[in-house]
Amino acid sequence: MKRFRILLLFVFLLGTLMSSFSEALDAPADAELKNLLRELPVKEQEMYRVQPEDFYPILEYAVRRDYNLFELLNLSYLELEKMNKRLAFSKTVLAAIEEKYNLGGSKMHIVFPFEIMERLELGARLNKKDNPLDAFIEEKYSADFYGFGDLHEDTHFGFEKIELNYFRDAFGMHAKRMFFTFAVSHIKLYEPRHVAIHLKNFFKPKKETFWAVKKN
Repeated sequence: MKRFRILLLFVFLLGTLMSSFSEALDAPADAELKNLLRELPVKEQEMYRVQPEDFYPILEYAVRRDYNLFELLNLSYLELEKMNKRLAFSKTVLAAIEEKYNLGGSKMHIVFPFEIMERLELGARLNKKDNPLDAFIEEKYSADFYGFGDLHEDTHFGFEKIELNYFRDAFGMHAKRMFFTFAVSHIKLYEPRHVAIHLKNFFKPKKETFWAVKKN
């Protein structure tokens, strides 16, 4: 009986812990991030070309909150969409940012190859061609897909829909394994710093841990 009670207590504590993870992920952007985004010198219905100094305070926020880049982009988009604002990061700006901050290292570069990225856009749709996240790279790209096979990205890739904890309706991204090709479907943020990359017509996602943004 004593062992049974201990087992019940363990199950209860485990359930409480998992619930706390879920609640943490379900939290919307807090007042600090909202204010940081509002302070950017961008007008409503405008795409703003970010300067490195503009984004350093937001990256410092991510460092304090222990967010990885996926989590920061996810929460930032949801606020930018409400504000009807859009941000564009040029190649030189991304390089300057990476000189000061580690955005996730080589693992993050597999999904976002900043070294060949011409432009990254995030925010509200200001015209029919815009998506919540658009990435433009200099040439078609491929890299080892965390041991699964190879990830291939077109010169324009991204996501047509972003919701809390989700990057949905991916385009321009697919994985190859032997003779098979699987389009990337969506990305789910299922625990702090834990990401599941879902492939169409494949039975399970590729799960990876992406470390939080850190100052170099």
